[in-house]
Amino acid sequence: MTEPMNLKEMIRLFPGFDGATDGRDEYLGEDGLLYCSKCRTPKQSRFEVGGESLLVGHVCRCRAEQLDREEQEEKRRRQQRRVQLWRAEGLRDARWHAHRFEGDDRRDPNASAACRRYAERFDSMLESGCGLLIYGQVGCGKTYLAAAIANALLEEGRYVLMDTLPGLTARLGANFGAEREHWLGKIARAHLLILDDFGVERGTDYAMEQAYEVVNARYRAARPLIVTTNLSLSQLMQEQDLARRRLCDRVRERCLPLCVSGPSRRPQIARGLWERAGDVMGG
Repeated sequence: MTEPMNLKEMIRLFPGFDGATDGRDEYLGEDGLLYCSKCRTPKQSRFEVGGESLLVGHVCRCRAEQLDREEQEEKRRRQQRRVQLWRAEGLRDARWHAHRFEGDDRRDPNASAACRRYAERFDSMLESGCGLLIYGQVGCGKTYLAAAIANALLEEGRYVLMDTLPGLTARLGANFGAEREHWLGKIARAHLLILDDFGVERGTDYAMEQAYEVVNARYRAARPLIVTTNLSLSQLMQEQDLARRRLCDRVRERCLPLCVSGPSRRPQIARGLWERAGDVMGG
């Protein structure tokens, strides 16, 4: 059985372990140890082993700080890559990727403030499983605010899925259902699920059953759900179709209602597009 190496053997085995250097950016101190010329801290330590005094090299304070900065920068880069991958996978519509609270025009300041608070206090929302039912007229900014919440949480390292119900049911059925359990797991485990434009989905009994399975997976996991819809609360409450009423009941039970008011932004967006197109085409 091999005997463990002692300190002297390690010094002989690994060149440079004794602190030998090329003489740059350092000086010899009065105690016989090498010091860094920049931070004036030792680059060696002395140990007594078997009656002998041995020098062992190590990093000085400024080098240790540099290594720590490099480690933190690498962590930051890894986090950015992870956020980019999660955003590409989780936010189905590429237009949502740029939606941020900083770019919110705050036409409805109360709704904007409520959504920002939801993102800031998401730990409590996650613990309680409380979501939002964001409703209002077409073009008033519901989707923008929901996507702003999604991006704020993504930047904090949260996994967020944002899609329409038809989009999610299509993911479940992709490759003849081969990825069904994979996506149901993601739907259940995501820190936040956002269903955009809730209420427009109409289809076969099978399609509605798939939609219910998406919502119910979230319900059973007791994790937050945000829904945006053009329907009013009374329309959601008075739904006559049994399959759709099951969906609405699940949503109303887990989501705090939040009305977004104000005129539609879409005419303004269209005018901006026309003006840019006119400039390109020479007026």
